[in-house]
Amino acid sequence: MPGSQFAVGVLAGDRAGPDAIARAENVASKVLVDIAGVPMLQRVLDTVSDLEGAARVHLSGPEPAIVEATPWLSARIQGAAVTWQPPRSSPARSAAALLEAAFLAPAAANEAAIDALLLTTGDHPLLSAGTAARFVADALGTEADVVVGLAKHALVQAAFPEGRRTALKLADGPFCGCNLMLFRGPKGGSVLDFWQTLETERKRPGRMAATLGFGIALRYLSGRLTAAGALARIGQLTGVRVAAVAVDDPDAAVDVDSLADLALVRARFGARSG
Repeated sequence: MPGSQFAVGVLAGDRAGPDAIARAENVASKVLVDIAGVPMLQRVLDTVSDLEGAARVHLSGPEPAIVEATPWLSARIQGAAVTWQPPRSSPARSAAALLEAAFLAPAAANEAAIDALLLTTGDHPLLSAGTAARFVADALGTEADVVVGLAKHALVQAAFPEGRRTALKLADGPFCGCNLMLFRGPKGGSVLDFWQTLETERKRPGRMAATLGFGIALRYLSGRLTAAGALARIGQLTGVRVAAVAVDDPDAAVDVDSLADLALVRARFGARSG
């Protein structure tokens, strides 16, 4: 949508407990792991900051002590390039806090309103500005309150045959999430409330489907549940319109969730530079 102004939210908090990636790489937080000479959070912030129409970048995490000990990040926050807040107790709660900051804070400060919030994660270093911009444009082209990006699993597997990506096995094909969501207003927070009930099952697609209801679970397990059907059910449960848009960039479906993912991402950057 030409002329649209949107905010960007980046989730960069660590999950509870020791992180295997941070420990293996000897860094204070996973998002500070080096990717081809640049911390991956810095790569993500560089990408989203350069998007046309991006009015402000809101960052949730890392912890205050980590921010203070990271000069490049502290400088961005102090220079107002990034608005930082501490991470909450879960990704969904952190996302809800970013949603509030994006939509309610400007109104309280009499600043110009925004049209949407693009939400992504700090462990998404392969995300390109072109892919993020296309996702925003496609999402704003729908009438939904909340839009998620989905990539075809076959596309991702073809690009990363040595990797294993979690897929939602739906009737219209298996899909991978892309850590890209767009919210058109604060009422999309009801989807985040629902997200909290799914967080513990994020690597178990079948059990995630079961939380949507017995009928939906049966359709999923029998291979009859479509992406549109699943999103329509979420809309019924949350009271907002939810849609998905296709993401044709397989890189967008790869975040750094394990040491194997880290090796995959580093190899991808190595191939690019080569």
